[in-house]
Amino acid sequence: MTRLLTSLAWVASVALTACATTAAPAHPTLQGEWRLDAAASDDAATRIAHAIRIAQARLRKDPRYAGTPGGPGDGGGGGVGSGPDDQGDLGELGVGAAPLAPDFHTLRELLQQELDTPHTLTFKSEAADVVIQADGLPGRDYQPGSTLTLFDEYGTSQIKTSWKDDTFLITKRYTSGARLQERYSVDARGALEYSRSLRDPAVGKIELKSVYRRAAP
Repeated sequence: MTRLLTSLAWVASVALTACATTAAPAHPTLQGEWRLDAAASDDAATRIAHAIRIAQARLRKDPRYAGTPGGPGDGGGGGVGSGPDDQGDLGELGVGAAPLAPDFHTLRELLQQELDTPHTLTFKSEAADVVIQADGLPGRDYQPGSTLTLFDEYGTSQIKTSWKDDTFLITKRYTSGARLQERYSVDARGALEYSRSLRDPAVGKIELKSVYRRAAP
């Protein structure tokens, strides 16, 4: 349901915010339907959990939180890093006690949505349009050289797309300060590589690579 709502929001966003475009050549190597090779791909949930653990450990060392209720120096078992899933939250601290910390539990869910790995991808490249369809949901229409605005659960972003040789690039810059670059390219063995490089203000850098094989005709 989240993906469907986001896709509908995307359609509305494209209609309202698409700017002038520049033509891009068709790239036949990317064309067609692709299926995920999970064994050759990074696990998004594992990478996200690792980044959050590092961010929580860094926060525990921040003296601004020492001695605050539920904070790293409180000794009460609360705060960032508590519990088996490291999903504690310092966001309940009183005003003036310490800067508000991220709600890591919610952030984990948002990052998983943003960096989700589709099981199937369909890539269509025409003269001035690129359509990418994930898991059978409505495709997203990109026009290389244009600037679009996307509204989703992770935030509001300005999106720019372009070709670099035979690699299709999508760059998203969020009002939160986050930045995500997605790359689609075909390697020497004919596999589609879908890579993501995210810099989030709260958890730092997360990099993922997913490998896809051509679907059987």
